[in-house]
Amino acid sequence: MNPGRELDALVAEKIFGMTFDVGNGPCPMTQFVHYVEQQFDVAKTNSGVELHTLLLKKEKLLMQIPHYSTDISAAWEVVEKTKLLENYAMGIFQGEWTIAEEFSCVVQGIIAQAATAPYAICLAALKLCGEKLEQK
Repeated sequence: MNPGRELDALVAEKIFGMTFDVGNGPCPMTQFVHYVEQQFDVAKTNSGVELHTLLLKKEKLLMQIPHYSTDISAAWEVVEKTKLLENYAMGIFQGEWTIAEEFSCVVQGIIAQAATAPYAICLAALKLCGEKLEQK
Protein backbone atom coordinates (compact mmCIF):
# COMPACT_ATOMS: atom_id res chain seq x y z
CA MET A 1 0.00 0.00 0.00
CA ASN A 2 1.42 3.37 -0.99
CA PRO A 3 1.44 6.43 1.24
CA GLY A 4 -1.76 8.44 0.91
CA ARG A 5 -5.30 8.77 2.15
CA GLU A 6 -6.16 5.05 2.04
CA LEU A 7 -3.20 4.25 4.29
CA ASP A 8 -4.05 7.24 6.53
CA ALA A 9 -7.58 5.89 7.02
CA LEU A 10 -6.23 2.41 7.83
CA VAL A 11 -3.88 3.89 10.45
CA ALA A 12 -6.74 5.92 11.96
CA GLU A 13 -8.86 2.78 12.18
CA LYS A 14 -6.30 0.21 13.36
CA ILE A 15 -4.07 2.37 15.56
CA PHE A 16 -6.49 4.98 16.89
CA GLY A 17 -9.72 2.93 16.84
CA MET A 18 -11.67 5.38 14.69
CA THR A 19 -14.46 4.39 12.33
CA PHE A 20 -15.78 6.41 9.44
CA ASP A 21 -18.88 7.29 7.51
CA VAL A 22 -17.04 7.71 4.23
CA GLY A 23 -17.99 10.65 2.07
CA ASN A 24 -20.45 12.30 4.47
CA GLY A 25 -18.29 15.36 5.01
CA PRO A 26 -18.36 18.67 3.13
CA CYS A 27 -15.21 17.76 1.19
CA PRO A 28 -13.96 14.32 -0.01
CA MET A 29 -11.37 13.62 2.69
CA THR A 30 -13.38 14.97 5.63
CA GLN A 31 -15.04 12.17 7.49
CA PHE A 32 -17.35 11.69 10.40
CA VAL A 33 -15.11 10.04 12.93
CA HIS A 34 -16.58 7.82 15.63
CA TYR A 35 -14.72 7.02 18.77
CA VAL A 36 -15.66 5.57 22.10
CA GLU A 37 -14.51 7.13 25.32
CA GLN A 38 -14.40 4.83 28.32
CA GLN A 39 -14.93 6.05 31.86
CA PHE A 40 -15.23 4.08 35.07
CA ASP A 41 -17.72 5.04 37.72
CA VAL A 42 -17.56 3.76 41.27
CA ALA A 43 -20.59 3.93 43.55
CA LYS A 44 -21.25 2.44 46.99
CA THR A 45 -24.43 0.57 47.91
CA ASN A 46 -26.17 1.07 51.25
CA SER A 47 -24.25 -1.92 52.61
CA GLY A 48 -20.91 -0.36 51.60
CA VAL A 49 -20.22 -2.60 48.59
CA GLU A 50 -18.49 -0.80 45.75
CA LEU A 51 -20.09 -1.11 42.32
CA HIS A 52 -17.77 -0.48 39.39
CA THR A 53 -19.51 0.56 36.19
CA LEU A 54 -17.97 1.05 32.78
CA LEU A 55 -19.57 3.96 30.95
CA LEU A 56 -19.14 4.12 27.20
CA LYS A 57 -19.69 7.47 25.55
CA LYS A 58 -19.87 7.48 21.76
CA GLU A 59 -19.07 10.72 20.01
CA LYS A 60 -19.45 11.72 16.40
CA LEU A 61 -17.09 14.42 15.22
CA LEU A 62 -16.51 16.01 11.86
CA MET A 63 -12.80 16.08 11.15
CA GLN A 64 -10.23 15.49 8.50
CA ILE A 65 -8.19 12.30 8.80
CA PRO A 66 -4.61 13.33 9.63
CA HIS A 67 -2.01 12.74 6.92
CA TYR A 68 -0.22 10.05 8.94
CA SER A 69 1.69 8.56 6.00
CA THR A 70 3.01 11.82 4.53
CA ASP A 71 3.32 14.34 7.38
CA ILE A 72 5.93 13.75 10.08
CA SER A 73 3.98 15.61 12.80
CA ALA A 74 0.93 13.38 12.19
CA ALA A 75 3.14 10.29 11.98
CA TRP A 76 4.68 11.21 15.32
CA GLU A 77 1.21 10.83 16.88
CA VAL A 78 1.41 7.19 15.72
CA VAL A 79 4.83 6.83 17.37
CA GLU A 80 3.47 8.24 20.64
CA LYS A 81 0.29 6.13 20.58
CA THR A 82 2.09 2.86 19.83
CA LYS A 83 5.27 3.66 21.80
CA LEU A 84 7.03 2.36 18.68
CA LEU A 85 10.45 3.76 19.47
CA GLU A 86 10.55 2.33 22.99
CA ASN A 87 11.30 -1.10 21.53
CA TYR A 88 12.59 -0.31 18.05
CA ALA A 89 15.10 2.07 16.50
CA MET A 90 14.65 4.26 13.44
CA GLY A 91 17.33 5.45 11.03
CA ILE A 92 18.46 5.41 7.43
CA PHE A 93 19.73 2.07 6.14
CA GLN A 94 20.56 1.41 2.50
CA GLY A 95 19.08 4.78 1.54
CA GLU A 96 15.66 4.22 3.12
CA TRP A 97 14.05 5.07 6.44
CA THR A 98 14.14 1.86 8.43
CA ILE A 99 12.56 0.75 11.68
CA ALA A 100 14.37 -2.22 13.17
CA GLU A 101 15.03 -4.06 16.39
CA GLU A 102 18.65 -2.92 16.48
CA PHE A 103 20.94 -0.47 14.72
CA SER A 104 24.62 -1.12 15.30
CA CYS A 105 27.31 -2.41 12.96
CA VAL A 106 24.60 -4.68 11.56
CA VAL A 107 20.93 -3.78 11.27
CA GLN A 108 18.85 -6.61 12.71
CA GLY A 109 15.14 -7.38 12.72
CA ILE A 110 13.92 -4.93 10.10
CA ILE A 111 10.24 -4.16 10.70
CA ALA A 112 9.66 -1.66 7.87
CA GLN A 113 11.56 0.28 5.24
CA ALA A 114 10.26 3.18 3.15
CA ALA A 115 11.40 6.26 1.27
CA THR A 116 10.10 8.62 3.98
CA ALA A 117 9.97 8.50 7.77
CA PRO A 118 6.16 8.95 8.02
CA TYR A 119 5.58 6.10 5.59
CA ALA A 120 7.99 3.81 7.48
CA ILE A 121 6.31 4.68 10.80
CA CYS A 122 2.86 3.82 9.44
CA LEU A 123 4.02 0.54 7.91
CA ALA A 124 5.80 -0.52 11.11
CA ALA A 125 2.88 0.39 13.38
CA LEU A 126 0.38 -1.50 11.21
CA LYS A 127 2.67 -4.52 10.88
CA LEU A 128 3.16 -4.66 14.65
CA CYS A 129 -0.61 -4.61 15.23
CA GLY A 130 -1.04 -7.58 12.87
CA GLU A 131 -1.90 -5.97 9.54
CA LYS A 132 -0.53 -7.62 6.41
CA LEU A 133 0.42 -4.94 3.89
CA GLU A 134 1.98 -5.17 0.48
CA GLN A 135 4.53 -2.45 -0.07
CA LYS A 136 4.69 -1.09 -3.61
